[in-house]
Amino acid sequence: MQTQIIYGDSKLSSEYIKLSKLNLQIKKKLDPVLRMNLDYALDVFRYMPEANVKEASLLVTGENILVKFKQPYKIYTLHFTISSDGRGPQLHQKINCGDTISVSSINNMYFAGHQCQNDFDPCIHQARRALSGKGQINTVLNVICNSLSLSFCTSVTDIDATLITVKPQCRFKCAKNWNIQKLMEIRSWLEKEKSENKGLLACLDFLLKHYSELHTNKIYNSKIILQSEGETVELNHETNYNCYKEFAIFSDGSQIYMYPSISRVVDCL
Repeated sequence: MQTQIIYGDSKLSSEYIKLSKLNLQIKKKLDPVLRMNLDYALDVFRYMPEANVKEASLLVTGENILVKFKQPYKIYTLHFTISSDGRGPQLHQKINCGDTISVSSINNMYFAGHQCQNDFDPCIHQARRALSGKGQINTVLNVICNSLSLSFCTSVTDIDATLITVKPQCRFKCAKNWNIQKLMEIRSWLEKEKSENKGLLACLDFLLKHYSELHTNKIYNSKIILQSEGETVELNHETNYNCYKEFAIFSDGSQIYMYPSISRVVDCL
């Protein structure tokens, strides 16, 4: 059973988290997972409006401890939870929207610092489109986009609640001449957001290795699909999905394959 420690004598802030972290260290309760998750909280809160952070509650998990930042008797509309899994620290935000959820509930501030994995149709646009024009009662809208996890909830939800989930596909815009700088930016994003999937990184490294062979007209107006461990990343021509050439680079865990092969691509184009 996990031990609970509650800090509730001040509003939530980066400074208060730092002081609480020091207090936990002095009490010898700061295990490695808790330290990592508290550091992650300090990092993500840098991108959020301070006024909103101060009005939120926070739950941070460690190996055998739960740390709550919550003032007694205060009613919160925004709740943060930070926990860890195989992918590292994850932030979940739960937003109480009142009696109804509407398009106006999907505020930009909840997506602060987030880079969506769909350049063509970002998750914030999909979330707003998922709601009808009028406010919806008894509804939960979940947005899941890599390290971003949001739940917009009405004050009252029951077993008959409408459950809406937005989980965008991974699609990037690339210039029609496949600028190598853009590919390097995507690689950095993969290292940050999908670091556990080494196969996707290997597929992109394969593309970078053969970049000169596929450059310019050889992959003009094309789509390249990277696949590994059940995940897919699409690299699309910058204007639309309707590309007339399509290539796949995939990993089976030990080797990288491309279809059509490099030789076929060079011969045919």
